[in-house]
Amino acid sequence: MQGHGSVQSENTPKKAEQTVSTMDTTRREYQMKTGKKVLFGILGVFLLAMGSVFFLVRDASENVFALIPTLLIVAGGAYVFLFAWRGRLVIDGSRIEIRGAIQEKSADLSEIEGYRTVNTRNGSYYRIVLKDHRGGMTFSRDFDTDSSFNRWFQQIPNLDQSDRDAVLEEIQHNAELGSTPEERMGALASAKTISTFILIVTIAAALVLDFAGPEFRFPTAIVVAIAPMVVLFFTFRSPLLYTAFKPKADPRAEVVYTFFAAGFGLLIHAGSIHFVSAQSAAWMVILIALACVGALWGSFRGTMGIGGRVLGLLLFIGIYAYGLVVAADTMPDRSQASSFTTNVVSKHISSGRSTSYILVLAPWGPVERTNTVSVSSKTYRNTEIGDEVCLALHAGALHVPWYTQIRCGGEVSPDLVK
Repeated sequence: MQGHGSVQSENTPKKAEQTVSTMDTTRREYQMKTGKKVLFGILGVFLLAMGSVFFLVRDASENVFALIPTLLIVAGGAYVFLFAWRGRLVIDGSRIEIRGAIQEKSADLSEIEGYRTVNTRNGSYYRIVLKDHRGGMTFSRDFDTDSSFNRWFQQIPNLDQSDRDAVLEEIQHNAELGSTPEERMGALASAKTISTFILIVTIAAALVLDFAGPEFRFPTAIVVAIAPMVVLFFTFRSPLLYTAFKPKADPRAEVVYTFFAAGFGLLIHAGSIHFVSAQSAAWMVILIALACVGALWGSFRGTMGIGGRVLGLLLFIGIYAYGLVVAADTMPDRSQASSFTTNVVSKHISSGRSTSYILVLAPWGPVERTNTVSVSSKTYRNTEIGDEVCLALHAGALHVPWYTQIRCGGEVSPDLVK
């Protein structure tokens, strides 16, 4: 019996050794898929050409720091071009080699702990994790691999699946979630339903807040402000059922979208409201954001990607926290407004993912330097440099002074009427 036990304990290593010993030792190199290779090559050449043009037409009197954007464009173009034409994925026996634009990394199967699939807005890629916390290697899914590569790669454990199985097993054995494994899995299904319902309510309330009449703003603002706090409470109380910025394989309910919907709903509403000094509200925003991340921290599993998840959370929660501070400072504010008149110094259009129409105003009242206000496209077109602009200054319910643009007869500007 003792000898049989010994055979069982050594079964997995022997199987791995047999796999390596019978492995196809043919060296195989895989390049980028033709379409991607051509696309990246064209993009690299375009960036190099654009950077060269910027360099040639630059003002010779500019200092060296003015060249930094041009140099970044040229460096980016060179990197993309080299990655397209130099990139290789090599399988040589039990070793894998990943060749990028500049670096080359390799590892043996015996050195690999497993792999993860990382999903981004621009696609997905694999990250090979090495044992003993020795870092890892990443490679794009755009390499033109074949069935031989797939057979080799299947020998590497899928860490995402392992994490998913571990979470499900922990849920099934947690007595606080139910008396049977079926009830505990039912609790997980209910958590997903609850998080989806809260998200739908948040989106609906945000749309009403931003686009319905003034009489609906206060009650819907309360719903939008409270919804993230509700999912935060659920996550803090049941981190096995809820989490934020979870990997795709994680079976738990996702709550970050509620912060996203609430944050942008409040941010759009706050678009025509300006603080005299943003620094006076910054500490409130920071405290709210840190408190939210702290409450979500217990739902994180493992250490992979924690830094990226925290940064993403701080972005979404920071937007929500800012919108929350604006709403809490302005909506309950019943102080008597003070009127000020100033002039338009200049104006410009800011283009990006969205277009903003900006008026630059001369110093006024408590504002001792030029400042900007965002207006509608109609107001922007009808406003000329030198025109008068009237502003209403409020004390703020949180004692953070804020102002809005008004018509110079004392009426609220149409930019404030959603």
